[in-house]
Amino acid sequence: MLDKVKFHWVFLLFIFGQSHTLANNLDTCFKSNTDKAKQLTACENSLSSVTKDNPDYFDIKLQLLIIYTSQGAYSLANQTDITLASLSLDEYPLNKQFKYLRYRGILKYRQGLYPQALLIFEQAYKLAEIDQQTLLEAKALSDIGTANMAMANHKEAISAFHQSLLIKQKIASQKSIAITLNNLGSVYLKMEDWVQAEHYYSLALTLYRNEGNTASEAHSLENIAVVQMKQGKYTQALAGFEQSLQFFTDKKQEVAQLRLLINIAELNLLQQQLTAAKTHLELAQKIESRLGNNALTLPLKLNLGKLFIQQGLYQQAESILKTGLELSLNNKDSGITTSFYQALIDNAVKFYRWEQAYLYEKKLEAHLLQDYQLKFDQSLANTRVQFEYERQQQAIELLDKKNKINDLLIQSRNTQLLVLSLFIIIMAAAMYGLYYRQKQHRLAEQRKLEQQINWHRKRVKQLGVSHSALKAAFGQLPQALLVVSNSEQLVYINQSGCELLHQDETNLVDQHLETVFPRTSLNFWEQWDSESELDNVQVSNVQINSPEGPQTLDIWLTNVSRGEPIAVINMAKHGELTTQKPINSLLTEQDFQHKLVDLMFHCVEFWEVTTQSTRIELAEKSGIWRVSIDDGRLRTRSLDRYLSVQLLPKKPRWREVLRTAHYVIAECQLDGEQESTINLKLTALNQHLHTKALL
Repeated sequence: MLDKVKFHWVFLLFIFGQSHTLANNLDTCFKSNTDKAKQLTACENSLSSVTKDNPDYFDIKLQLLIIYTSQGAYSLANQTDITLASLSLDEYPLNKQFKYLRYRGILKYRQGLYPQALLIFEQAYKLAEIDQQTLLEAKALSDIGTANMAMANHKEAISAFHQSLLIKQKIASQKSIAITLNNLGSVYLKMEDWVQAEHYYSLALTLYRNEGNTASEAHSLENIAVVQMKQGKYTQALAGFEQSLQFFTDKKQEVAQLRLLINIAELNLLQQQLTAAKTHLELAQKIESRLGNNALTLPLKLNLGKLFIQQGLYQQAESILKTGLELSLNNKDSGITTSFYQALIDNAVKFYRWEQAYLYEKKLEAHLLQDYQLKFDQSLANTRVQFEYERQQQAIELLDKKNKINDLLIQSRNTQLLVLSLFIIIMAAAMYGLYYRQKQHRLAEQRKLEQQINWHRKRVKQLGVSHSALKAAFGQLPQALLVVSNSEQLVYINQSGCELLHQDETNLVDQHLETVFPRTSLNFWEQWDSESELDNVQVSNVQINSPEGPQTLDIWLTNVSRGEPIAVINMAKHGELTTQKPINSLLTEQDFQHKLVDLMFHCVEFWEVTTQSTRIELAEKSGIWRVSIDDGRLRTRSLDRYLSVQLLPKKPRWREVLRTAHYVIAECQLDGEQESTINLKLTALNQHLHTKALL
């Protein structure tokens, strides 16, 4: 009898212990501030102690889905999702159904499956909308906006975030409102609408400060500083970056520190503060070495490469930029890959490595075309997912109709068969119609994308020709020349201009005209903004700022219309030149004649020295010049006229001179010095002709 009593007591203690352990595990499983490893273990132990019929089973599975997704364990998360999807979700309350759909969408989003995530978020929104759960609608709209932003559907993202904001402003907390404002700022940042981006980031910052949320405040300060840097507000941007960096340094958050150090270094490079940029990048390298390769490794290498370029270290710049380029290609990061190619081009151009610059230009062009094709493929995939979703919804709706018809006509078999046949015909017609409509839509999208790709191909070629033409036209002139596009963008400055302004070409090209001539130079802008045609128009006493301090210049403005309209600004220190010739007269006809005769003279001389023959044989063998007979002697009268400036024709046939130079190089065994002499004179004459043609 005593043994039975002991057994019952032991059994009761065991049951009590098991219940107590399960309760503790459940409590730990659902505590968000618990260590993630302990939380995961508690959830898995809890799941092993319950069956599918247990009310806690769904909640534990959903919590596991959330934890696996947050930790990046997507394989386990997908298995958990399959299990949850097999349950009868209609048996659970709406808020639990919504929570499951939301985190299912988040799982797809984290895996980069943005179209699938968007469809799931839209399902969650419809669920909340039907039951008039306003706060859940706001959350779902925010998720929809996030998915659209990832897919670069900026208009749809802004619309969703605005709808979410309107709801949250009535019922949600200040923190929740600030998150949506911050999301709107991020969309406008991607759209490069700096004013709107700064506006919404500033609104979010105010709410975070009112709430005392210092961590989010620091992030908002960083976001605003990024926008200010894009707008050229360097002083304000630096203050924001440094304040944010101080917070994350105090909190010992190294990833945020690394990101901010890179941003500050980029700002330093924009301001030509190379020592400060070097200091910040060295600190960033130390942190990156501790963290290992991460998402910020590529921006770090890009800015290091730009620093080396500005320091004049060609080899170091090319080495680190090529390493970063290889990493970005492996990571398939299109945006930063483009930046690496551009930096490599800038590095090659700065050090006159034209062949390398051309090769990188070609690779950049191929990369851009590949990127356009990838975007087209993604767009096509998005359309296919949308079509599949619509097809499934159509099938579900048709099946519901079928069930209703069967319930109504169950007493009559003949009628039932007739309705079923009719249903099959309608479904087939609807499916065919839907498929045909989607097919036409896909074809239209493909044609549109192909047109865009072809347009970009033409633009890449046009821009390359324009840039080389400017260098050929103005690079050889001794005057300080600055070339400005029709949109007031600096597109070229020659070496004399760089020396006058005390700046490098790379610091000025692609900048706005106000970078050199501030709006305070009223006399310049009054003439520039006038509607009159500019033809060597002089503006005196123009005040500008340069790295060496304030300067006073005299300038001459001239419009040149060759292809895209441009303006040429001829600059000189105030008072140094009393008169200024027009741009198109800087290359004199006398200079051209001397170059022509000089080239022809050296061609004849090198021919006679290397072949031990006369100019008569040069004329006969080349077939370029006519040989005549005078008093029984062979003469080369036409060739001889090109050996003296006084005898040169009024309209010289310069093409024959160029052909003669090429013939001598090809047919004579010239030594290195002789070949170099002819090539230099040939290049000078070609540049002269090209400049005349452009002007």
